[in-house]
Amino acid sequence: MKKFNFNLSSVLKVRKQLETVAQREVFLAQEHLDKVKQVLKVLQDETENLEKELASKQRTGLSIHDYKDYLYYIQSLKKRLQQQQDVVFKSQNILKGKRNDVTKAMQKKKIIENIKDKQYDVWKEQFQKMEAKLTDELATIRYIRSKERL
Repeated sequence: MKKFNFNLSSVLKVRKQLETVAQREVFLAQEHLDKVKQVLKVLQDETENLEKELASKQRTGLSIHDYKDYLYYIQSLKKRLQQQQDVVFKSQNILKGKRNDVTKAMQKKKIIENIKDKQYDVWKEQFQKMEAKLTDELATIRYIRSKERL
């Protein structure tokens, strides 16, 4: 009997490659999310430090001009903070989508793998039946030969 040959092996290979590509995209999306979160953290820290500095300088005395400069700068930082939070939110959504893509790719690959396993089981069963039949035939031939010699 022929060696087991899975007729959808090329499809399985493509599905594995698609899964690998999807996993790579998740990795890249996660890296991007980490970077934009880091930028957000820097902006938050800078805003917090600037607000503390302003409060400290108000106690010691601060000109109105300097006070306005601080306020404008803090407002611009808060605007950038909001924009960066939006970027983080969008990046999180992109990452969720990429993770869903990986899940779908894994499911599609698993379907083909299950088909392969079932076909292999059928082939193995047929092979064992053929092997048993050949063994029976050999035993029968030996028995007939041994009877003929007597």
